[in-house]
Amino acid sequence: MLQDLSEVGVRKFVLDRCPRCNVFCAIHSASITADKAIECWSIIKATELIRLDLYLTHAQTYARTGKLFASRDLLLEAAAHVSFDDPRVHVLLGQVAVALYDRELLREAKAFLQFFKLNSWERKLDEVVQSGSLNFEFED
Repeated sequence: MLQDLSEVGVRKFVLDRCPRCNVFCAIHSASITADKAIECWSIIKATELIRLDLYLTHAQTYARTGKLFASRDLLLEAAAHVSFDDPRVHVLLGQVAVALYDRELLREAKAFLQFFKLNSWERKLDEVVQSGSLNFEFED
C-alpha cells in the first residue's frame, strides 16, 4: 500500500493524527517499510498512553483538591486530543460531574460508557453516583 501511495503522488503520511490539532508528525512515504510503519505507530501509541496517564493523574489530583473545574477542563481536553476511547476519562468525568452537580456532563459520560458497552465501568460510575462517595478513582 505504501508503494501505491507513492505512485499516485503521496509523498508523506501521518499516523493517528488528531483532527483538532495542527501539530503532527509527517513521515516520508518513500523511505518507509511496513516494519518502520509499525515502529512509528508503536512510538505514537506509547506517547499517547503516557500523555493520557499524565492527564488523568493531574485531573485526579485537581479533583481531589477541590479544583473541579480545572479537572473537568483537563479531562475534556484529554478526551478531545489524547484518547477519546479510554473509559477512565469518562468515569472520572462522571465523578467530577456529580461533584459539580452537572447532570448534562454526567449524562454524556454515562452515554459514552453505554455506547461502547463498557458495563463494568458504567456500574462503577453508577455506584459512585448512588453512594455519593467521590474518591475520584478511575480503575476498573
